[in-house]
Order: sequence, then C-alpha cells, then structure tokens
Amino acid sequence: MLALMWAVAVDPCAVVPEGATARDRDQAAVYLNIADDELAGGRRDTATVAYQEAIRRDPANARARAALARLCHETPADDHAGPDRFSTALGLMKAGRRREAAALFESIRLAEHETAASLLAGVCWFELGALDRARPLLREAAADPALADSATVFLGLIALRDDEDTEAADRLRAIAASSTSPLRRSAAEIIRTAQGDARAVASFLTEAGYDSNVALTPDGSLIVPSSRDGAASETVAALGQPFGRSGPFARAAGQYRKQFTLGAYDLGAVGGALGWRQGAGPSFATGEYAYDFFTLGAARYLSAHRLAAEGRWRATPRFSFAVAAFACFESFLQEETAGYSGTRLFAQAEAAAHGDGGTIAACAYHGAHDDARAASLTYWEHGPGCHAWLAVADDRGRLFVEADLAFRRYAAPDPLSGVDRRDRFLDGLGGAEWSLTPRWAARLTLTVRRATSTVPDYTYTHFTAMAGAVYTLAFF
Repeated sequence: MLALMWAVAVDPCAVVPEGATARDRDQAAVYLNIADDELAGGRRDTATVAYQEAIRRDPANARARAALARLCHETPADDHAGPDRFSTALGLMKAGRRREAAALFESIRLAEHETAASLLAGVCWFELGALDRARPLLREAAADPALADSATVFLGLIALRDDEDTEAADRLRAIAASSTSPLRRSAAEIIRTAQGDARAVASFLTEAGYDSNVALTPDGSLIVPSSRDGAASETVAALGQPFGRSGPFARAAGQYRKQFTLGAYDLGAVGGALGWRQGAGPSFATGEYAYDFFTLGAARYLSAHRLAAEGRWRATPRFSFAVAAFACFESFLQEETAGYSGTRLFAQAEAAAHGDGGTIAACAYHGAHDDARAASLTYWEHGPGCHAWLAVADDRGRLFVEADLAFRRYAAPDPLSGVDRRDRFLDGLGGAEWSLTPRWAARLTLTVRRATSTVPDYTYTHFTAMAGAVYTLAFF
C-alpha cells in the first residue's frame, strides 16, 4: 500500500478529473478515513492530501470530493509554523523527490519541533524502503496523542511487512478493534492488505499472440517445415487460504491454448496443489504436493506428481535469501514420448536485493537431474539466472525481465548420430503489466530461447510475443 502523503498538487485544492487514475475503492476508503481523522485533529494540509488520494483512487467518491471542496473554500484560523517550508516539502513528495522531502521534513522537525514533520519524514523513508530510518521518526510521531493512530498505522504496516516489531503490530490490531478510533477501518484494511488475508483469490487471463517456432524446428532445416503460428489461450486459477497467508492453502488452475493453424499442438492443462505456508511476512517456508495433467492436440500427453519446498529469509530490509527444490514424477502417455518418463529433480538458491520504490534484483544458481527411462534422454543440468522487477507509475505498472543460462549433459550418446550430446540454453523473459482498474490489468509478455547442441537437430531459436488481459477477484 502506498503511504498517506504520496501526492499533493501544486494547487492543493485541484480535483483529479474523473477516470484519471482510478484505484481500488477499498483503498480509497482507507485514505478517506485518515483524512477525516487528520481534519478532526486540525491538520488541514495532511487532510487535503488524504482526500486527494481518496479521489485519485476512486474518482467517483462523492464524499471525498465534497469534503475537499469544503476544505478548500474555508479559511484556516491559523497556519502551521513555517508554512512555506512545509508546503515545499509536500510539493517535493508530490514530485516523487522523497529523499529531498524527507531531508526537509527532518530539518523542520529539528528547527520547529514539529511532530507532523516527523510523521511525514517517516512516511517518505517508508516509501523509499528505508525502514530503519522510518521507524524512529514514526515512533516519535506516535508519542504525540494527536498523531499516535496515524503513526501507528505505518509502524504496524512495517511490522506486518517485515514480520517483526510485535508491539507495533499489536497496536495496529488494537486500533482495528477499537470502537472509538477514527482509523479503525483504515487499520483493519491495512492488516488485510499487508498480510494478504484474502481467503480466496480467483484470476482469469486471456491472451493472444505469435509463436515463431511451435514445433521447435531446427535452425536452417530444409526437411522440417516452418512451424510459425499464432495462438490464443485462456487460463483460470484459484487460490484458497482459509487462515490467511500462514497456514494451509490449496490452489487449482486450468489452461487451454488453441493454435490458429497447427491444431496438433493445441495444449490443455489442469492441475492443483495442497500445501502449508509457515510465516505471513517476507520470511517464510512452504511445502506442497501438486498434480498436473496435460493434453496435446486431442491426445493425453503427460501426467505429473510433484513434491516441492521453498524457504525465504529476509535478512535485512534490503536483502533476502531463498532456496527451493522439487521432485517431479513424470509419465509421458504417448508411445513416441514414453522414453522421457522418469523422475526430475531440481534445486535452486537465490540472493535478492530490495531497492527503493519496490525494485527487486536477484541472482540464482540451479542444478537439475532428469532420470528419464531412456538413457539418451537422462541428463544433468546446472546454470545461473537473474531477474529484476520494478514498480512504476504509482505502483500501477510493473516491469520485469529475466535471463537464465543452462548447461545440460546427457548420460548416453544420441541414438541416431552417435554423438555425445551437450546442450546449452539461453532463455530470456520480459514484459509489463498495467493496472487498468482495481480488477483489470493489461499484460505483455515476450520470451526468447536460443538452444545450441552438439547434435545439430537440437539447435533452434524460439520467440513468443503475447498480449492479454487479467481479471482478478479476491474474497475476504
């Protein structure tokens, strides 16, 4: 969730036009409650910003618009000390210059003993991901009875995000349970959002696009015809977690991909999993059993059982480490592919850096072994990988990129050529997702694979480009 002071206009009374940046109506309600509380405490600047934020997220919110209009046509009895510096700092926040805003708020805090500046400086550092700098400022603001609930909301959000500071988390829950605090609904919403307490989530993805090499035809082949084709697919997925993030979960998914011309490669898939996650915060461990079934064309193709485990440790707000492993028991159901059946083992270790504004960059190394029924298809594999994720445009957009390199060695020579087979795979993934409404998002995904082998028939290039829309429902 974005913090309270994300935006203030050059004209603080300007109303965002209808449809400008509509966000989740539940989140708008959070900011509306905070605005009411700030206004009741006489903090007009922060109330103005909070009403604006509610309107940005829900442009049709009549109560927020009416309150902002009243506020902007009233003349305050007196202003805060140093209104020009305070307004300048708020303007820097609006411009996204949070480091400068935080420095100015801290200067105001020291020079004028203004606890509201402590609150806003803490919010700036929270937005930047500098949680260690945000905590003491927010705790200082929490000591002011007029700001205690607002500061505690952010302290609790930090506590829930990092699975630490039990006292702050308990205070946040106390506010949510209070019958008198104006921020009780805000606290309850933040707990629900931060902990991922949706008991059930369903999503629907519709995509269409281009595939340069559906059949993985060898590069330069004059015998095998080109397999360029377009495709459209529909994917449905559901997740249930009856006790929230920490505890048992179940998920199910189904997909059907229809090729425009190469119907023999139409793909159907259904699957599900049962598991347990321990830990609601960024440090957690999970274990699960999953089953997947695939069809290719009109025929049964693959049945697979999988046991998997994953653990992630958030060592500091800036760094985390993760390990993951699975064993997959695969049965290929067509005679011509039966030799691929067997047990596939995989393990990976990852280190990730978490930057300002939600940026994540990670590097990993994996190892795998496929004990296929046919010795010439049994292999060992290893290689590095990296990925990056970036939130943009007020967290409405997400950009991602990934690259992986794998070296594969086979247990027996290729049966047709007699050559010892060695493969190398360079995979790339990139894309973007943009939130259009609280439930709808647009998605663009690009993939590329360059496979080289000591056996020329296994050297190929594969590229896909897919565009689609995602619809998501959450049930709390």
